[in-house]
Amino acid sequence: MANQLRGNDLRQLGFPEGRAIGLALAQLQRKHLKKMSQTDQLALLQSLLADPSNFLTHLDWSHTAAALLPPPSRHIALAERKPYAVFGPEYIDQGAIHQMETAMKLPVTVAGA
Repeated sequence: MANQLRGNDLRQLGFPEGRAIGLALAQLQRKHLKKMSQTDQLALLQSLLADPSNFLTHLDWSHTAAALLPPPSRHIALAERKPYAVFGPEYIDQGAIHQMETAMKLPVTVAGA
């Protein structure tokens, strides 16, 4: 390896292709991290790679850690529909009723009318 870590060095450590490599290399260019020895930099990157969730609140490494974690699921598990009262159902559009049925299945729903 040269004096400065490169993308190939991070790939050899096990970093996945993509944004995380660029973010890690950019962080290593910061003044206080640039002074670290290459061995210390590699050790830091290995610990970051081993458990990125430990670095999510770290001032320097939070963005890199987030890039190493899988994206959160956007799926919401629906619960059983909670009961609700309907006043004047003949005046309510069918689309609005369907929307209310779906809203009553959300896990955050307490009550509805």
